[in-house]
Amino acid sequence: MINIHHHTMIHIIDMEIIQIHMIFMVQHPSHTLLQQNGFTQQVYLKYEQECLD
Repeated sequence: MINIHHHTMIHIIDMEIIQIHMIFMVQHPSHTLLQQNGFTQQVYLKYEQECLD
């Protein structure tokens, strides 16, 4: 078994979380184009609320 210090292990976990977060930050080119032209994405909650009722 390899003895890894607690601080090193936390650093490795932090780096993995950052990598996962960066993957989800990448937008489809069409979303970027829409934003550049002044469009903003709206979250549609009406359907979700109807499902919950």
